[in-house]
Amino acid sequence: MHSNWEVGSNEVPLVDSPAERADSPTWIAFYLFVTTLWTLFLVCVPVITEVGPDNYYADHPGWYTGNDVMRFIEPVGGLMLNFFVFYKSGIMKKDMTRNEVACVTAFIFAGSLYVQGAAFHSAAITFKNSLERVADDQYDDQEYGPLHYYMRTVWEHGVSHYIYAAGYALMQAAQLYAYREVRYPEGSVTMFTKALLAGSGTLLGLLLLAVALQFPSGTIVGFIYLVLYGLITVGGYHLYLYIYKGERKVLTEFGHLLVLHHFLMGYVLSFCALVLWIIIVGGFKSRSNE
Repeated sequence: MHSNWEVGSNEVPLVDSPAERADSPTWIAFYLFVTTLWTLFLVCVPVITEVGPDNYYADHPGWYTGNDVMRFIEPVGGLMLNFFVFYKSGIMKKDMTRNEVACVTAFIFAGSLYVQGAAFHSAAITFKNSLERVADDQYDDQEYGPLHYYMRTVWEHGVSHYIYAAGYALMQAAQLYAYREVRYPEGSVTMFTKALLAGSGTLLGLLLLAVALQFPSGTIVGFIYLVLYGLITVGGYHLYLYIYKGERKVLTEFGHLLVLHHFLMGYVLSFCALVLWIIIVGGFKSRSNE
């Protein structure tokens, strides 16, 4: 039977199976690495530095800057890259079950939340920037103070962040479900592929940690999410397969459940780093509290 793996590849061809419908392990690991790096870079850079120029709106410098451009392109590219990862699972290459149709629907819904949250966040920052540049002698705190709070605290730091994060987390959950049956046989996952996978898992851990430290109440929300979903749900699924299904390779062969290993590694690393942060700062404090 024809496989979609490249002729001449050193990787072992498969029979008709979920792993054959999916792309090769090396390409999947590459997609995960690029997708996670894209989001991590474009989310973190505007937080830690000012990206120029700051005069896209020439008459009013500072209203729309390079940081705003990065915030605009992040979800545009991020949605396409995450859909690419999802599609390459092969979930849509056959007649889908009800659960798989629900999974595709969930991904579409999650993507809309992700983009909508990013749009609210970008808009709130842009409007806040213009308000913060009103001259001191023209600024009426009684009139503008509540508006600034509404833009910055309610929408920029609150509502938009959690709409965005909920959409991103749900997209990841849909990807996990789509790849749940994709198991690559021994010998098909090369050392190069494992290195890519380790890199993507590390980047995911950094991304989740950055989100937890930056969001309001992010440390407690991130801690609960990582425990309930990352460790108990995703980690528990691995243990279920290992103990009750006798699939020893899910915990002994890195890359056997390639996409699930990517996420589990990211969840474990971010959980350990977050616990260390909580111990160092003495509680559930975000970066802005320091």
